[in-house]
Order: sequence, then structure tokens, then C-alpha cells
Amino acid sequence: MRRRTVAARARGGAPALGSRDHKDKVLRIILAGQPELNDKLDAPELVQLAQRIRLRFHLGTLSIEDMRAYIQHRLEVAGGADREIFSDDTFEEIYRFSGGVPRLVNTLCDTSMLSAYNADRDTVSVEDIMTAVEELRWVDFSTRASNLVRSGAARPKCRPRPPQAPMMQHLVVGRVLVSTEGRTVQELTLRVGRVIVAAPPTTTCRSTAAS
Repeated sequence: MRRRTVAARARGGAPALGSRDHKDKVLRIILAGQPELNDKLDAPELVQLAQRIRLRFHLGTLSIEDMRAYIQHRLEVAGGADREIFSDDTFEEIYRFSGGVPRLVNTLCDTSMLSAYNADRDTVSVEDIMTAVEELRWVDFSTRASNLVRSGAARPKCRPRPPQAPMMQHLVVGRVLVSTEGRTVQELTLRVGRVIVAAPPTTTCRSTAAS
């Protein structure tokens, strides 16, 4: 029985991986992740996997003009194209506290619309934005980003893998016999750790426990 294993990792955005099997069929995988994955996935043991990433693309934060167009688009999709839901002076405050990060924009706009609804208003005002900020316990985005950088929480470092004890590295836990057409062609010793074995479909692998 033939097994095929495909692994992929994301490195800040949407990387594309390409892999070929023995029949030259191309398999492409696209992964999306948060920017914090950059440091988490820069592990030395994944260097071979990183070499298979063909393309990387990183999405930054929105400008205030793009953010306004983004909000208007979301409102149009929701059926509010013919209404002025956010007053003109609210967009600068939304950008001030969200920094143009789409998920933060969504949260702040949603909470501020609830505030306007509770006050029986048809239009979201700056007062509703500030009520939402107080409810969410936010500070302006520049202050939040500075605090994260100073605390080291903005780009978390991956925890290094603890080294194995010298005796464990040499401990034999089993053996793999590789045979083809009823004839054994190779014997592999399995020790503590990971072993990758690749063989054609006609090859039979049989494992034996260490005595």
C-alpha cells in the first residue's frame, strides 16, 4: 500500500507550495495565517519545508481611505447602500483606534452600531464610537502597538525544542526491512527521533521491534 504525506507551513500571509508525486502531477497548497506566524514557524527543523514555499504575500493594514471604502462595501453587502450609517467625522476615530486592521475595524463598527441602536439613532456618531471604545476598553492603536513592542508580545518567539539526552539519541527502538520482489534490499535501524522513508509503490516495508 502506498502512502503519500504532504506537509505545509504558513509564513506570514499566504504562501503557496508546490509538490510533485512520481507521476509528475502538481499539487499546490495555499495557506493563510496571521503575521504572528512569522516567528513561530521560523523553526530550524522546518528549513526543508520552507524551501518548498514558492510564493509569499503579506497583507498590511488599510489606509484611512481604504478603510472607509472597506466599511462602505461591507454596508452595501449588508443592504445599507442607500443609507448614511456612519457620519463623516467618525472615520478618523475608527482609524485611530483600529489602526486599519480589518478585524478591529469590524469589531469597533459593530459595537458602535449597537450603541447607536440603543440610543435610538439612525446614524453612528463620534459619541457612539467613543462609547464602543469604552465598552471594549481599547486605547488608540499607536499606544497599543507600542506597548506590545516594549513587552515583546508583538512578535512571540518560538520555544526551542529541548535537546534529547545523549543516551536516548542512541537507543535502538526498532528496525525496518525494505524488500522488493521478495528480496530484502535494505535494513534501517530506528532510533529515538524521526525517520523519513520513501520507496516506490512496488516496495514492501516491514518493521520489527528491537530485542
